[in-house]
Parts: sequence; C-alpha cells; structure tokens
Amino acid sequence: MISQYHHSDEKLWCKIGRYFASREIRAELGGAMSSDDNYHWFIATDKQGEVTGFAAVELKKSGAWFRHSYVFEASRHNGVYGELLKARMSFVKQQDPDACPMITCTATEDSLPSLLKLGFKEIALKGKCHTLRLKF
Repeated sequence: MISQYHHSDEKLWCKIGRYFASREIRAELGGAMSSDDNYHWFIATDKQGEVTGFAAVELKKSGAWFRHSYVFEASRHNGVYGELLKARMSFVKQQDPDACPMITCTATEDSLPSLLKLGFKEIALKGKCHTLRLKF
C-alpha cells in the first residue's frame, strides 16, 4: 500500500523520521535526506503496516524533482519501487503543467531501467549516479 503525506504532516515523521538518521540509508542514497514545505512523501507499507520503502517529490519553480527513493533490502525486487514510482508520476501529472513542465531525478543502475521505460532521458552521469529528465 502507498500512502501520501505532505512534509508538514506529523504522521509522516512518525512513519519515517527515524530513517533520516540512518547511516546505512544515507550511504545507499549517496547523501543525507532533506525535506521542507515543497516535499510530498510516498510511503510503501506491507500488510502488517511496516514501512517497506519511501520516496519524495519536491515541487520547484523549474518542475518536480524525484528525491530520496529507498526500498528496504528485504522488499527489493518485489515491485515496491515501481509502485512508489507510479504514485509519484500520478501525483506530478495532477499538478498544473505550466508550473510543473518536467521531472528531474537521479538514479542508480537498479532504478534506471524503470525510469527509461517511462520516457526519462539521461542528461548527465556522475560516478554511479545518472541524472534523468522527463519533459511534458
């Protein structure tokens, strides 16, 4: 199940607040996570209500940015990333196209195929991080 929260929603921080301090997650993401009033979060949970992954959309003047996509190891390769991606794409498509003309994101080798299938184009490569963009 995917739930959506705005940065200001206290329920968000009860669900994922502790992960912001995780060294393991920071290392896998390549840096610390951030969040402010421009962030909308998507949280995947299993049947028992346990968090299996999360991801954010940051809305900026230049468009949307997909940020901080993370799926816990035990839930990887089970469609969680795809469901988070689908939820974020749906959210962005509901925004005013003039205010949100494109989506930009960084991707690992694991997430790259899913993004390319949706029409994202690679615009840069730095180390193992691919920067992609999808224009509407």
